[in-house]
Amino acid sequence: MNIRFAAVCALAVLLSVAVVSPARSQEAPEPQETPEARDTRTPVEAAPGSLLERVVDVPRDTQVMLDMSFGDATLISVESRNLPTEDEVRKAQGRDPKDRTRLILRVWYRNSGYVKRPVSIRGVILDANDVVLGEGGRPGSLSKRKERDTFSFMVSVRTKDWPRAAKLKIFAAFKD
Repeated sequence: MNIRFAAVCALAVLLSVAVVSPARSQEAPEPQETPEARDTRTPVEAAPGSLLERVVDVPRDTQVMLDMSFGDATLISVESRNLPTEDEVRKAQGRDPKDRTRLILRVWYRNSGYVKRPVSIRGVILDANDVVLGEGGRPGSLSKRKERDTFSFMVSVRTKDWPRAAKLKIFAAFKD
């Protein structure tokens, strides 16, 4: 749990508790709302844009643009490596329908900030009907002051299903 979040929640609980002394009447007066009290009682929400999502075409021969930004960090594009060949797909369909290929998705990024940016990136490969064919991802960090660098992770997909792959859904959760 984020320490700042816990501290703000504790402060909000303390400020919202009304203490009524037994010497007062049974009806406690309504507490006066000051701007400071109103602000501390609002729920703490995640920073806007900290969880990003984008659906793109499956990268086969070229990079596919992502253009997902959070603060100083930008996920520029994604490419895939270790794609199954037509011969491997044909063999998997005939002899081994459970054969799996481990694709490597490489996300190109830019981080112009002076600190490493913690991030968790996941990729889900879908067919044209949004059926999940494979998924994978990992947590890591985007190096500081990098103009162009990569963040790679593996996605396992059945080799026979690779020709049906149509879309790639990328999730990026940026952490503070």
